[in-house]
Amino acid sequence: MPRSNLKNSHLRQAATDLRASKDLTTELCQPLTAASNYIGAARLLISSSDGAHFRAAMDNLDKAGDQIIRAGAIVHRLRDQLDRQEVRPAPSSA
Repeated sequence: MPRSNLKNSHLRQAATDLRASKDLTTELCQPLTAASNYIGAARLLISSSDGAHFRAAMDNLDKAGDQIIRAGAIVHRLRDQLDRQEVRPAPSSA
């Protein structure tokens, strides 16, 4: 394979990896932010001395756990997509 085609192949792979990284950060941001918000709300509810808020705090912690599991699933899905990608050499112009 000519050196220029090899370089183009590496550049294409780097661009693909960059897009995948951007997708990963975008997709992970939402569930992690949601989990953080649920945990913050649970802390506020638990810190109140009113026992009636305990169930609401537990619900928020459950929702936070669900969002963290969702973020993990996104990581696994994107990792699988990256594992399936293969570097394809550029068509020869010769």
